[in-house]
Amino acid sequence: MKRILWAVFFITQAITVQATGPDHHRITAALETLRQAVNEHRYPLLEPSLAPGFTYQGHGGEMGRTIMRQVVTGFPDEIRDISIQATNQREDGFEVIIQLETDLHTTTPTLVLNRDYLILEAPIAEIQMAGHGTSPSAVPADSPIDSMAWPDQTIIPFELAGRIIVVQADVNGVAGNYLLDSGAPVIMLNRSYFTGDEIKTRPIDHQMPTGAGGAMSGVEATDKLTLKWGGLEIAGQQGLVADFSHLEKNVGVPIVGLIGYAALEPFQVQFDYQQQELALLRLNEDNQPVAEINNDSPEAVIDIEMAGHVPFIPVTIGGQDLKMGIDSGAEGAMLFTQWQAPLKQHYEFIRRDEMKGGDTHTQMGDVVLVKRMQMNNLNYDNMTFRFNDIGGEAGHTPPFDGLLGYEFLAARPTAINFRSRQLLIWPAGT
Repeated sequence: MKRILWAVFFITQAITVQATGPDHHRITAALETLRQAVNEHRYPLLEPSLAPGFTYQGHGGEMGRTIMRQVVTGFPDEIRDISIQATNQREDGFEVIIQLETDLHTTTPTLVLNRDYLILEAPIAEIQMAGHGTSPSAVPADSPIDSMAWPDQTIIPFELAGRIIVVQADVNGVAGNYLLDSGAPVIMLNRSYFTGDEIKTRPIDHQMPTGAGGAMSGVEATDKLTLKWGGLEIAGQQGLVADFSHLEKNVGVPIVGLIGYAALEPFQVQFDYQQQELALLRLNEDNQPVAEINNDSPEAVIDIEMAGHVPFIPVTIGGQDLKMGIDSGAEGAMLFTQWQAPLKQHYEFIRRDEMKGGDTHTQMGDVVLVKRMQMNNLNYDNMTFRFNDIGGEAGHTPPFDGLLGYEFLAARPTAINFRSRQLLIWPAGT
C-alpha cells in the first residue's frame, strides 16, 4: 500500500567563488563537493573529501564523521551560494572564511583544509548536544537547537492500522495519529490539520519527494517543529507538508502526519510488535544505548549500510546475495522487478494487485510467497513479497534490491541503531 522510500533531494545550482591565488581551483573543488553533498543529502559523496583528522565541534574520529553525516543528511535548506571571503595560511593547511547563503540564512563559517585540500573542519551547522547524543537535525549555525536532557529510555505504545504503526504524538500543538515511517526523511505533516499559525511553510526549490509511482505534488517545506510523544520532546525538527487525504483513505484512520528518520536517528529504536511497544534508547558518546530493554543478548548483530536515510542489510534468497532496505512504514516487503526471473524457482505466485503510496500514484505488481530468506544464519520463512520498482529519477537507482517492512520487523524483536550502523535481533518471544 505505502510507497516505501522518499527520494533524496538533489540540486545543481552554480557556486560563486571569489578566491584568488594558487589555491583557487582546489579550494573551489572542495567547496563544490561540500555544496553538492549537502544539497543532495549524500554523505558518501563528501566522505572522500574529509581529512583523516576531521573533527566537528571538537569531536574527532567516528563521532566527528557521524555528526557530519547528520549535518549532510539533515541540513534544512538548499545552499544557494558559497563565496570565499578570505584565506589564511596555518601550519597544517589553511582557513577559508566563506559566506554561505540559503533561502533562510546567510552565515560566515570558517572551514579548515589541510595541505592536500581535504576538509579538517566544516562547521556549517550548529549541533547541540543532548545528553550524550547529538540533536536530531542540523540547522544553520546562527539558529541553534535548544539542548534537552532526554530520558535514558522512552517506551511508546502503538497500535496497528493494517500493518502500519500508529502512535499518539503532538507536533507544534497538533495532536493525534502519526504513522511511524522511517522511510520518510523528516516529519511529514497532513496539510488539512495545520490550518492556523502552528507552522509556517515555504515552497520547495529542489525536486519534490517521490512516491510509489512518481513525484509528489503540492509539497511545501517547514521548520522549527517540536515533536512530543511518549513524554519525550524533540525540538528543532524540519518537515514537509502535503495533502494526505488519499493516504488516510487507504489506511482507514485519520493521519495528522508521519514521523520520519530525522526524529529516530538519535536513538536506538527497538520494535516489539508482540507487546505493541516502541522503545527509544538514548545513546552515549560511543553510540551505544545507555539503557537496555532486553536482558538477553541479541541473537544476531548485523552491520548495516546507509543509502541516505535508509538502512540496508545483506540477505540471501535462493542462493542469490541481495541487499534489502528497511522501512517501518512499509506494510509489505518488496523486491525490485529485476529479480523476478532469477528468483522464480524460490517463490510461489499469489496474486497480482496494486500498490498505493504516499503520492497519489499506483503500481501493479505480482505478489509472491518467498519460501526462505536467510540473514546471518537466521531464517525468515514464507514471507510475502511484491515485485515492483520505486518511482524516482533515472540515474538515481538505490544501492539495494528491495525493501523489508512489517513482516520482517514483526517476526522477532528488532532494533536499529543508525549511528553505530547496527541491526540487532532477538529470538522470537523474548
